[in-house]
Amino acid sequence: MSSLQKKGDWYYLQFFSPEKSPTRKKVSLKTRRLSAARKLQRRLEDAFSFGDYDPWVNASILLDSSLKRAPIETLDAGISVFLESKQACRKTTVDHYRWVLSSFARVVGSDRLIMDISVSDIAEWLESGSLAAQSVHTYLSRLRTFSRFLSCCFSCSSC
Repeated sequence: MSSLQKKGDWYYLQFFSPEKSPTRKKVSLKTRRLSAARKLQRRLEDAFSFGDYDPWVNASILLDSSLKRAPIETLDAGISVFLESKQACRKTTVDHYRWVLSSFARVVGSDRLIMDISVSDIAEWLESGSLAAQSVHTYLSRLRTFSRFLSCCFSCSSC
């Protein structure tokens, strides 16, 4: 069983098991929305009860086991896995990520290997349209988030 907790603006899930040490384990749900936190709570409790998830062993909240098996070699595959991982976000957020990353893939090439993408490709993408400074900042922010997600997948092999 678990309990939903809010610390500041962020939601956490605390599991309890008298057989484990420590008896309580808190996991960050990485969301500020109560509705998303409750959805994640249901999924994690189900996974915990079926033995598919143990917060004492692996505190990350990778919920979709198909994400673990997805080979992330091309930009298109990386975008698909990234967007699936963002399913707890608002629809408009996911749509904006999809729009920005699709725009990037159109310019760079969706079948391009992720390891072959360079800074010059990003510069080419930004120069391909006449963008305001704020738009450039927003696009780079979205691309930076995507890049961090991919670097985590490559470094910790959790995807």
